[in-house]
Amino acid sequence: MTESELDKLYRKIFERLEELEFDISDAVIHFDEIFPKASSNDIYSGTEEIPFKYREKEYKLILKKEFL
Repeated sequence: MTESELDKLYRKIFERLEELEFDISDAVIHFDEIFPKASSNDIYSGTEEIPFKYREKEYKLILKKEFL
């Protein structure tokens, strides 16, 4: 296919998409609608105060790479 043929094809596709007027948010299914909510005690809540020097080595490396 030549470039001009591809351009024509893309235009046709976009014209059809505009005709459909489809709202993608209608197609999204949220996880809370599929899976029941359950509280887990083993998930980190972010409320613990752990000094940086006592954190896991991998955690420290990631933060240092991200912010230094």
